[in-house]
Amino acid sequence: MRFELLSIPLDSINQRRFRIRATNLCALELDYVVIQLPNGLVAVTPKNAAIYIYKAIGSGNSYTVRNPNASPF
Repeated sequence: MRFELLSIPLDSINQRRFRIRATNLCALELDYVVIQLPNGLVAVTPKNAAIYIYKAIGSGNSYTVRNPNASPF
């Protein structure tokens, strides 16, 4: 696995938006990814149980998203 912090831009109300990319470099299919937020941050998006569809050449895998606030970690 490779994790990258792409950017931390400010949105229209001056709140930080973390852009993170997780890349599966393993031969096996990805089951889940866990990302912990820094203390004191609350995730606004994605909505819990949203569906993310990975669109790459020859792929159309879909993943259920769990909002970090809903996580037991």
